[in-house]
Amino acid sequence: KGFAAVQVSPPTEHIQGTEWWTRYQPVTYNLTSRSGGEREFVSMLRRCRAVGVDVYVDAVFNHCAGGSGWGIAGSPFGGRSFPLYEPGDFHHNENTSLSNCIVTNYSDKHNV
Repeated sequence: KGFAAVQVSPPTEHIQGTEWWTRYQPVTYNLTSRSGGEREFVSMLRRCRAVGVDVYVDAVFNHCAGGSGWGIAGSPFGGRSFPLYEPGDFHHNENTSLSNCIVTNYSDKHNV
C-alpha cells in the first residue's frame, strides 16, 4: 500500500505568483521554481527512487509566458523576448514579429 508514483508540476523557471497556473507560464528552462532549484529537485528525485516511487514530471515546451516581468529566478521577459528566444522565434503576423498570427479560417490548412 502507498504510492507507486507522484506527478510534479513543471520544475522550470516560471512567472511570479502563487496561483497553480503560474508554474505553467515558463520564462526559461532553468530548474528553478517555487518548489526550489536544481539541488532540491534532484534530491526529491533521489528520495523517491530510494523508496520505489516513480516521478512523472509535467513540462511545458509549446509556449512561453505572456506579458512582461521577472521570472521566479529573476530572468526578465516581455515583448515576446526571453533569455532563450526573441520575437522572430515565435509565430507572428506577416508584417510584424511583435504580434501573434491569428487563425481566420480553420478550413484552410495553411491558415491553421
